[in-house]
Parts: sequence; structure tokens; C-alpha cells
Amino acid sequence: GVVAVAKGCRKLQVISLFTCTSITDISLKAIGKRCKGLLSLNVGRCGGLTDAGVAALARGCPKLSALNLAGSK
Repeated sequence: GVVAVAKGCRKLQVISLFTCTSITDISLKAIGKRCKGLLSLNVGRCGGLTDAGVAALARGCPKLSALNLAGSK
């Protein structure tokens, strides 16, 4: 899943997970912990996301300049 990709692909700069309903805060935390160079993330229309997951992502990805959360709950 996303956690394994984040662990193995640390140089990812752009990730699109649009409409992927299996994305959770655990996924966002793993991306934030492992993908320090991330520039853009699309998690629009994904379920299971909270402010805590987004905050962890923001703390871990200082270069993040584009984040789509549209339609996420």
C-alpha cells in the first residue's frame, strides 16, 4: 500500500491518490515521514483523513506547495 511505497520511494515529488478511499491518516503520516522532498499531493475525494494526518504531512514535507483535499472527509 501507500506506506510501503513511501518507505521504498523516498524521492517521490508528486503523488496523486485521487478517489483512493483506502487512504487514511496512517498513509499521510508515512508520506510525511519518508517523502521529505514531496512537492505535490492529491488526496481529493479520499476518505478517512483528519486534521492530525494533514498536520503530520505538513510537518514532514516542508517543500509541499500543492495539496488537494477537495471532497475529502
